[in-house]
Amino acid sequence: MGLPLRPREPVPSVLARLLSGRPAKLLMLGVTPDYAGFGDDLTALDWSPEMVAEIWPGDTDKRRAVLGDWRDMPFEAESFDAAIGDNAMTMLAWPDDVDAVLAEVRRVVKPDGIAVFRWFLAPDSPATDTELKALALSLRDKASDIMRWRFVMDAVHEAGEPTVPVRAAWRKYSRLFPDFGELARANDWDAAELAELDIYRESTAQFTFPTLAQMQAAAGRHFSSIELVPSGDYPLAEFAPFVILGR
Repeated sequence: MGLPLRPREPVPSVLARLLSGRPAKLLMLGVTPDYAGFGDDLTALDWSPEMVAEIWPGDTDKRRAVLGDWRDMPFEAESFDAAIGDNAMTMLAWPDDVDAVLAEVRRVVKPDGIAVFRWFLAPDSPATDTELKALALSLRDKASDIMRWRFVMDAVHEAGEPTVPVRAAWRKYSRLFPDFGELARANDWDAAELAELDIYRESTAQFTFPTLAQMQAAAGRHFSSIELVPSGDYPLAEFAPFVILGR
């Protein structure tokens, strides 16, 4: 998995600059391996033992993975200088789970600390079918993840809420492309890449993409400052800024 879903370069370098000069006791939501070398003392919190076993590069004297719930963290108040996370908020139901996690992050981060999340946000208005189709046909040498993710992001407007089932994206792109062969020819996708598109057909997964205003309202209930910084130049980067939250 690569960009935009996994934070390959330049994303880690941008995050490193945002954390530069800060004390190094970090909390990470999830076990993102691309961030495993950050700080002098990194605690990665994840609720899935399977995920830890599959992608965490291993504990050392400077990093460790801990099993636990982001909504009820097993840490004392003000235990960390900063919290980080990549795409973590997308996996949380809106609004209750997002609210609970933000409250916990505020609790465990020191008063002068920050939280920095690469947060995927829905566009303010829906794309037209023509715009989505043009994107889908412009991905030669790129992964179908980009298309799938963008269609889910757009589905929040039809649903009228930030949390949407990924099946909604499948219904839309299968309507626009009843013959996936058009995508194969335009993008030089092989059968394996096309099969990725069908992952969403029967999936029960749901993703959450608030608009900028919705994110700011949710974060503003727990943090006094909210700053957005571009996370790089890659497909869908315009929808995935780093959100810096300060108490």
